[in-house]
Amino acid sequence: MLSNIESVAPPLTPQDVAEFQIYSNYVDRFLDHTILGFLDVRDRGKEEYDASDMRNMWGRLVEEIRCGRKSEHLDFYIHIPFCSEICNFCNLYPRKLNRHEQLDEYVNYLTDCMQFYSQTFSGVRFDNLQLGGGTPSILSAGQMDRLFSMLFKSFSFHPDGERGMEFHPASLSEKKLQVLKKFNFNKVYIGIQTLTDEVLLKTNRFQTAQMVKDAVAWTRKLGFSRGSNVDLIMGLEGETPDSFLRSFEQTAALEPNEISVYLLKPFGHHMARQFDRSAGKFYEAQSYGKDFTGLSERMIATARRWEYELDESPLIDFRFRFLLKATKGCAPSESNGFFLVPPYSDTALGGRSLFGLGSGARSHICGYLAYFCGPVGGRFNAKAPVYSGRPIDLRNDMLRYLFHHIEMRDAPKISMIDFEQMFKCSLKEHFGPAIERLARLGAVRVEGDIVHFLPKTTREKLIYQLFFVGVEELRKMLDAYNCIVNQIRVLLDGVEFNVWIERTRPGQSYADAFDEYGLQINRLSSKPLRAGDRSFMRWLSLLFKRLFKRSAPLCGVERTFLFYTEVERLIKTVNGRSGARLVLKPWIDSSVKSGLGYVEENLPAGPDGDAGRWA
Repeated sequence: MLSNIESVAPPLTPQDVAEFQIYSNYVDRFLDHTILGFLDVRDRGKEEYDASDMRNMWGRLVEEIRCGRKSEHLDFYIHIPFCSEICNFCNLYPRKLNRHEQLDEYVNYLTDCMQFYSQTFSGVRFDNLQLGGGTPSILSAGQMDRLFSMLFKSFSFHPDGERGMEFHPASLSEKKLQVLKKFNFNKVYIGIQTLTDEVLLKTNRFQTAQMVKDAVAWTRKLGFSRGSNVDLIMGLEGETPDSFLRSFEQTAALEPNEISVYLLKPFGHHMARQFDRSAGKFYEAQSYGKDFTGLSERMIATARRWEYELDESPLIDFRFRFLLKATKGCAPSESNGFFLVPPYSDTALGGRSLFGLGSGARSHICGYLAYFCGPVGGRFNAKAPVYSGRPIDLRNDMLRYLFHHIEMRDAPKISMIDFEQMFKCSLKEHFGPAIERLARLGAVRVEGDIVHFLPKTTREKLIYQLFFVGVEELRKMLDAYNCIVNQIRVLLDGVEFNVWIERTRPGQSYADAFDEYGLQINRLSSKPLRAGDRSFMRWLSLLFKRLFKRSAPLCGVERTFLFYTEVERLIKTVNGRSGARLVLKPWIDSSVKSGLGYVEENLPAGPDGDAGRWA
């Protein structure tokens, strides 16, 4: 009973401590600050759908909203995939614009989509609207006007919600901003990423400092009620801590309402071009753990000098978000209960549904389906199977909702009444045991309707979230995710091999397989196989068979880590027995993946005051 937690928490049990240690190991070895990305893969496998299927599913949700069985929490997202040039770090499904007629064709496709879905959403309204890409501002002012005319004719939007659009400085103009004003948009996102000329050249990105200055000035002149957000990316090719800090300071001098700083991650075109698709090579080159950790503190100090304050906890969604104090009220991250999502994340928050249109758009039907729109071309065809998705359950959205509240920077908490209003069921019914275990660990405090979470570090926030997931379900999520970071890196006479174990997939070949898990060996060299390479791969296969000849309740990344520890133990013997030289690279743990000061300090002290008992 949650009410029993309000006074003195019951004593710890050995099971509580053991579970805390299990989740600590998962966080330190396998995760990367957030598990929200895993939630889209925790349910069943992918299926194909067409627009008629999607309309029927959305119709079911809308009918539940009308009948009061589900809350009316809807957001709208439009993806414009086209870019004049493709930045080599992008992983947001960009498409190179080859001819300008493509834009007219694509706007026609989107307006046909809107007409097709319009009646489905009759009688309900969307809270927030975002346009992302790609480069949405590649559209002309006329194309924007035509698109928005059909959009607001076909769908209803809450007057207090956010209406935002992402711009590239090179394609932003005062005329286009005036189109936004005509349709009551209130937020402008400007992606500049860096102001370092050498880095812009290496990343295939064209813009000038004057373009950036004009973009921020025009946005301020036209008076968008939620102001402007400027994006920067830390860790681009050729960027140094000092050059990035200069970009940040130059951006702050322009006084946009918000500055969001993202950490470059090992996804996108740069992984193949620069790093042979090896996450290990990526992290070695970035040297986040050495150079960029100290940079975060310098950046925060610089922001304060320019009258910005940190709005979100560092490391959530891999970003820092700064608000200009003088204009903080016009750029909220939450307003009137609307939890907002940046246009480039197209990620639904717990309990909310996200309706996405366009090639590359992700959508989320609360309690039913998470799906993605693949490439589209020509006229709209309701029977074309362009969507792929995974059926999800309502628990998926409940976890999203919980995780969002746990990740809040200041005094994370959740209202049991708000939860029940959102999901039409009680928090206690679904998650009471997890909250009770966390209370015994001193990690939560319940006061009346409010469950207060008491984390002191980002690491603890992740651990608390895993208590709500459970070990069995977490293993399924990790198996479905197949993260490229959780791999073994071995160099044989200078040639790198990436090795990992994953749950077998249909049509995928493996070096060896047993108990529904397969051994993957990726040799990062285009040169012909050497005799020593073949012997080494046979040795890895034999080791796999020996370690996993019996069934075990372990997921793929756990098996990979166990394999790593055995390779580490045997490698000296192998080096001594053969003339070959083997080098095992360190495991990429969370402290390496974060790069921005991921620490384990300030763990909660137990009843005897021993802060180290949780380590």
